[in-house]
Amino acid sequence: MSRLLMVKLLTSLGFQVREATNGEEAVRLWESWRPHLIWMDMQMRLMNGYEAARTIKTRQKQALKPTPQTVIIALSATAFDEDRVLMLASGCDDFVSKPFKRDLLLHTMAHHLGLRYFYDESVAIVKSLVAIAPATAETHHSMS
Repeated sequence: MSRLLMVKLLTSLGFQVREATNGEEAVRLWESWRPHLIWMDMQMRLMNGYEAARTIKTRQKQALKPTPQTVIIALSATAFDEDRVLMLASGCDDFVSKPFKRDLLLHTMAHHLGLRYFYDESVAIVKSLVAIAPATAETHHSMS
């Protein structure tokens, strides 16, 4: 469920997103695509997120030609300090606990990728006007 929510959120904001359903698939996808950032669920089948992160980071170090390093951010429902230490030791660059909040995801991505978000205030104003405008048969719209 978290994966589907993240895919929907990130694609709606214009990010290119590919998803993996298990750790082995995540490693194969990284090998073929080399994304800037991976949101890594730590509890996956076949190969968990710890193993997948460790494999990706090891292969990055062993690459014959230098390539941009992929940031890996752990997603986990466990928030104990020892779990965070294990996640970072496995190669994850950061940690976000589940359930996650949209603003925290965006802030974390901005921090690690140097992103800056620009908000279209006119869209927000239009949406708020639409939200408060009564929907009646008497409502007329004009275009000028």
